[in-house]
Amino acid sequence: MAKWLETLKGLWRRGQEGEGQVGDILILIVGISGSGKSSFINAFSIAEGGPAKVGHTFHACTSDIRMHAIRLPDELASEDSKAASLDSRRVVLVDTPGFDTGSGDSKALPQITEWVGKQCTRGATLGGIVYMCDISANRVNGAARVIVERLEKTLDEPNIFQRVVFVTASWDEVSPEVGTQREEELCSSFWKKLIARGAVVKRTQNLHGSDPSGHVGVLRHILQSLGTEHA
Repeated sequence: MAKWLETLKGLWRRGQEGEGQVGDILILIVGISGSGKSSFINAFSIAEGGPAKVGHTFHACTSDIRMHAIRLPDELASEDSKAASLDSRRVVLVDTPGFDTGSGDSKALPQITEWVGKQCTRGATLGGIVYMCDISANRVNGAARVIVERLEKTLDEPNIFQRVVFVTASWDEVSPEVGTQREEELCSSFWKKLIARGAVVKRTQNLHGSDPSGHVGVLRHILQSLGTEHA
């Protein structure tokens, strides 16, 4: 098993061990509680697994690892691209428990490594990691710092960094000037090392509304990067 899977130890509580299928492309959706993970998943058309549960309080709603197979958006399926060449495989967005927003403690129940390992053994592929960030939050808490530190220290799978996407959300809750300033600060400090190694930053809008945007671009980037590797 690739060493970078060790990155995920200690970051999630024990999840529900759903079973994937041979050829599945797994995309892990991670972040602190309330960062928009479930809303990002629900912005797509869910084929299997039902919608992700969206919370409206400070408490985490997702306590298990949950798999949500999605239908490839028409604009990707119709493109003459590496992303379109993968449309015969299930794309599964994996909702994970929100990280501890208080202490930043990353010691609790590191069973996510075992779960991912089992899926890969069954023939699934870890396509990428989507790190959700609420741009309306005015500080980076301890848990978020721990996540990034572990990623930058232990990810060593070839080309994996280009499939790590920092996704900023909740732009409708902050002025463009303030949001841009916060995003620039994150890119020049907390995310700097990962970006230097290939990770990218993308914006989403209105994920919890009827007309979300930006989410398809995140998926396009991951699938095109993965398709290039397997070309």
